[in-house]
Amino acid sequence: MIAVIVGSTWAPPADPDAALRAWLREWAASHPRRGFRNAYADARGEGCNVNQKKVQRLWRDEGLRVPQRRSGVANVSARPPQDGTPTPAGLSSRSGARNPDFPLPCSPSSTCTTTAAAEVGWSPPDHW
Repeated sequence: MIAVIVGSTWAPPADPDAALRAWLREWAASHPRRGFRNAYADARGEGCNVNQKKVQRLWRDEGLRVPQRRSGVANVSARPPQDGTPTPAGLSSRSGARNPDFPLPCSPSSTCTTTAAAEVGWSPPDHW
C-alpha cells in the first residue's frame, strides 16, 4: 500500500536569519567603511548571540562590501603649479617623480646644451 497525501502543498521554510540580514543591511548603510568583523562585534554588543561565521556568510550573501582604499592619490600640496608654469626639467614637485607632459631636455648621461634647459633655468647636477 502506498500512502498518498492529497491537498497538501510544499512551501519552503521561512528564512530564520531574515531579521539579522535586515539588521546587517541597515548597519552597513550607516557604517560604510567598516566590515563584517565590526558588524559582528556590534551585533554581540547589542545582545545578539550570533556566530562570527554566520555574520560573515550573511554579509557575503547580501553582497555587502567595504570599498577599497584608493592608493596613489596625489597630495594637493605636492602638485605642480596650475598656472601653466613648467617645473624644472620635467620633474614634479614630488621628489624625483617624472612629469610625462614635460619631457627632459636631455639624457642624464650627456651634457645638457639645449635651449629648453636654459629656458627653465635648469642645469645638470654635479653628480652626473
